[in-house]
Amino acid sequence: MIKREHENDFILIFDGSEKMVDKATLLKLLKVDGIIRIQEKDFAHVSFPFVHFNLEYTGHERGKKYALLKILRPGYFTDEEERLPLLDIDSCIKAECIDVKDQISYKELQSYLDQYSSPATIEGVKGMILERYTQSLPKLSKNEIIDAGVAITVLAKG
Repeated sequence: MIKREHENDFILIFDGSEKMVDKATLLKLLKVDGIIRIQEKDFAHVSFPFVHFNLEYTGHERGKKYALLKILRPGYFTDEEERLPLLDIDSCIKAECIDVKDQISYKELQSYLDQYSSPATIEGVKGMILERYTQSLPKLSKNEIIDAGVAITVLAKG
């Protein structure tokens, strides 16, 4: 599995100003089990059911509640350095995870897009994943990113 962040108990949020907050405290405040970070350009298109794509593995769990937060400034991760993404706390949309699929190859992806009635295309997902993860994981090649496959989280309004 590709490491995408250091084990970190803090989240960088914008709440009038940039603040580093304890993850457990934020989850309790928002009354959710986890956070799903959504690219700023994708945030306006969140509607339910919502199909969210990640690299390789999500870590999300069916039945858990998540806060969808808009990314105001993307972060990045290397073995030497990590910059946390800046998340907009005021953008919070709460959702419940209704399904998760990890490590889907691009050859298998179409059946999942059909299953979840997603308007996304294989090439669209591939482009989105490459755009997102060439920035956030600069040490990985495009081939390494594609070979890792895709993970899907399906969310209902919650």
